[in-house]
Amino acid sequence: MRTTRMGMLAAAAGLAAALSAGTAQAEGKGRVAVRNFAAKGVDPSIASTLETSFCTALADHYEALCPDEIKALMATRQQQLGLGGCDNEEECLKAISTVSNAPKVVTGEVGKLGVKYILSVTLLEAETNKVLARGTESTEKVEDLLDKVVVLAKKLAGK
Repeated sequence: MRTTRMGMLAAAAGLAAALSAGTAQAEGKGRVAVRNFAAKGVDPSIASTLETSFCTALADHYEALCPDEIKALMATRQQQLGLGGCDNEEECLKAISTVSNAPKVVTGEVGKLGVKYILSVTLLEAETNKVLARGTESTEKVEDLLDKVVVLAKKLAGK
């Protein structure tokens, strides 16, 4: 049993190393994991589309891991180690950081207040849950949020 567990740990470490070497990791770019954006009063497909667009925009500044990549890594880790899901937000941030080898995590929320659509993102240091940067953009047309993700990605990158 001990040998099997060690083998699974080695496989998990190998997967993390392969991911680290395999993606377009440019020099000077830190790794950031992007969590699923929460949908508050808007269709979940809007949040999903914006998180994908945001992750793509963030890749100009960081080595960004998108939610689908993180989900696959987390599922593999849970299967290999026989673990369950996260019990709370802080635990999830640390688990995502560990499995993705990303010291920073972005959370986001898409909402609607009256006639305004609002997109908010936060860059967190996963280990301490410390807010490193945050930004919010709003517009009356939902399709204009696609332009806002670029603005927010730059803001989180300090540009």
